[in-house]
Amino acid sequence: MKPVNSFKLTLLLLLLSLALQGGVNLKNGNFYISYTDIQIAKTRGALEDITRTYNSKSIEIGLFGYGWGTLIESRLYAYPDGSLVVAEHGSGGKTVYLSPFATQDMLDLMIDQLLEVSLAEGSLPNTPNALANKREELQNNQESRHSLWNKYLKKGLVAYQSTLPVGAEWESFERGRERIVKTENGYSRIKSLRIDDFNTEGLLVKIDEKNGDYTLLEYTNSHLAKISNADGTSLVFTTNEDGFITRITSGAKEATFKYDGLDLVYAQDAGGNHYKYVYDEKHNLIKIVYNPVRLKGQAEDARYISYEPKTSFVAKIIDRNGEETAYTYKKFFKEDGTIDDDHYATTVHKTGYNGQQVTNEYEYYIGVKENGDRFSQQIITTVNGIKTATTYDETCELPINITRGTNTTVFKYNNRCLLTEKLSTYDSVYMRYHPKLEKLTEVKNDQGVFTFEYDTKGNLVYASKNDDTWVKLHYDERSKITKMEQADKTLVFEYDERGKPVKIQMEGAEESGAIHVTYDEYGEITRVDSEDGHSMALKVTQAFQNLLALVKPAGVNLSM
Repeated sequence: MKPVNSFKLTLLLLLLSLALQGGVNLKNGNFYISYTDIQIAKTRGALEDITRTYNSKSIEIGLFGYGWGTLIESRLYAYPDGSLVVAEHGSGGKTVYLSPFATQDMLDLMIDQLLEVSLAEGSLPNTPNALANKREELQNNQESRHSLWNKYLKKGLVAYQSTLPVGAEWESFERGRERIVKTENGYSRIKSLRIDDFNTEGLLVKIDEKNGDYTLLEYTNSHLAKISNADGTSLVFTTNEDGFITRITSGAKEATFKYDGLDLVYAQDAGGNHYKYVYDEKHNLIKIVYNPVRLKGQAEDARYISYEPKTSFVAKIIDRNGEETAYTYKKFFKEDGTIDDDHYATTVHKTGYNGQQVTNEYEYYIGVKENGDRFSQQIITTVNGIKTATTYDETCELPINITRGTNTTVFKYNNRCLLTEKLSTYDSVYMRYHPKLEKLTEVKNDQGVFTFEYDTKGNLVYASKNDDTWVKLHYDERSKITKMEQADKTLVFEYDERGKPVKIQMEGAEESGAIHVTYDEYGEITRVDSEDGHSMALKVTQAFQNLLALVKPAGVNLSM
């Protein structure tokens, strides 16, 4: 067989996900970076690796110490006001879920309990004015209310188990439409492509991708001990006396970790890469060494991060290649001269490719919802001298107007926060959705009318453009595409025990043939062969591109 290098690149782009990157959140000055420590050579399962992310703004202490979090640390918290919060990745963002079962009485009881504990602890003066002000704050600011409850929960001063009945539902639109349902054993979070199960403690116990690919999480004394996939592949965790992970094993593969107090200071991943981490006294990550184990005389390979002393916002990053990026933060003031906490800006200073200094600015206006939650109401960016203003909807927190120069784009959504119209200076797009699946069934734009049909699992089975260009898709029990039919050709897919496509056969075209794909133990493509050489590879690539163009308006994941 002949190796097909150009097609290998195309197939990589089609079948593999992008690696996680690090950077700075310009809205809050947070430095973040991710590392994948170990991968699982799975055939059936929802989890294929352990990837940890550091957030400098996080004050959470997770499985990998201060500021680090992982998907498996996502945790659910129930509050007496009837709301639920999922702390994503442990140290990541928080998603709030609300229920129609929640009442004002529930809210009042929660506030009364918080005030009572605050008085007993001595953190709140026992005066009518102080009590009234604190009650008003807790009434109108959900984030403040949850934060205070979490503080007392960690101290063991409060406790709560939801008394709402099995079958009760909560809903959120912060990350697309998501639901949480109360179950006999805890809670199930239902997303478009995944179900997350939490136990009554709020610990994540199962990740289910709805197609037979699931992962179970096992705990010993509320500490993660083992992760098992549907196919039996597993990860085993060893922890120290503080509960921090010191070792992860999967078969012969191993990743190890070392700590200094609460800080992760050293990691060696399963691929043999070593990392050293250095922090300041506030647990801010200030240095990453990529070759802590090196030959004598070899230069240190490192990235440096510095922070503003008062806010701990990122001030400067010096990358491994020596390139510097500086960040400054602008405050705005109200008419009475006080600082406006809901209006601020970040300026990024960097040397351009021509050696000239480049300065871009990002300005934020924060809105406040009725429940006290804050959201980005408007963001104004000035990048390379071009100004763009984006205004967001309060309910969906999605763009409703984007203006760049003389060009304007307006967005409209339905009551499920699904985009229904996009009207711009140059084109218009109209969308309709399946009433239950909430997936696109029709898209009208300047290219024509696209229609989409799905099976009961939500898999796309038919797509057409203007009723003349079409494709039919067939799936196996795991929702993997087995056949792709078009008017003049058919592609047939064969998979290995890991669910990776190993053969793609073209039938019915003027030229028939096949390509074969080989992977290493980690599931990475190592070779693409075809007895028919480059010609067949190009034909298969073209068929893929035609399919992608047809299903692109629906945002369909081909689950290859």
